[in-house]
Amino acid sequence: MLSMEEFEKEVLNHKTMLPEQYKIMADLLFEKMKHYYEQSLEHEASDLREKCTRLYKKFSDNFTHNEFNMDVHYKMEFLKNL
Repeated sequence: MLSMEEFEKEVLNHKTMLPEQYKIMADLLFEKMKHYYEQSLEHEASDLREKCTRLYKKFSDNFTHNEFNMDVHYKMEFLKNL
């Protein structure tokens, strides 16, 4: 698993990644994070929680004034309340 520094460098600052690709990656990591919490793997889940939050933020920062994604909104709220 990538460290947070590597994750930021390789994923969040990737020059050719599209916003939808950030969402897809966040969705996959979100499901993996939930699985880790169910298995009581708190450290791994916490790491993925931070990565998911940053990916969803990167995705939603690309929205125009008229755009909104309900799924991302609910997942970000869920992540905030963990």
